[in-house]
Amino acid sequence: MLPRIFGLAPFEDADRPVACIAGLGNPGEEYLETRHNIGFRVIERLAMDLGAAVPVPRLNHSLCEARLEGARLQLIRPWTYMNLSGAAVQLALDLDELLPERLLVVCDDIALPLGTLRLRKDGSSGGQRGLEHIIETLGTDRIARLRCGVGPVPEGVDAADFVLSPFLPEEKKIASSLIARAADAVRCALLEGLQTAMNRYNGAGDPLHGE
Repeated sequence: MLPRIFGLAPFEDADRPVACIAGLGNPGEEYLETRHNIGFRVIERLAMDLGAAVPVPRLNHSLCEARLEGARLQLIRPWTYMNLSGAAVQLALDLDELLPERLLVVCDDIALPLGTLRLRKDGSSGGQRGLEHIIETLGTDRIARLRCGVGPVPEGVDAADFVLSPFLPEEKKIASSLIARAADAVRCALLEGLQTAMNRYNGAGDPLHGE
């Protein structure tokens, strides 16, 4: 039996994509290891865990197709740069005829301490520009989002410079653990519902657990 994605009933057509998971970041090697790209890295981890197909280009985003207990998932990474993420997400939803209720956005959050996860069903962007553009483009804030804490911003450091900086050597183990937990949280949300995943994964987790 197909899982109830985010607690929603599955489609009758078992081969139709049932959810879109969008990990936000910036394309290009220079941004690969930056804090802003943790959404990309969560998608990569999720794709690996699910044995997803090799990513393929799809106009303004890359796409991995994966299966979770028989349900077909779309894992995307926008190529439109963070502040224009809505364009890629809108196209992905339109191509697969999905409503925003079947979207989960994974993004960085400098307001949360490094290692902290915060999954929510809806709400404002909280200043995250990629999420803000998605909300504006789709015309609704009823979008599930998983914020991955990469903060705080050190005193005297510009926030824009901070998010485009790589993790410090002493932070990399926590970041690795955060990515793994985020991928687990996404799977939990898909299989058991958003509320269960919120109860289980929201918070700091174990900062000493790395890979």
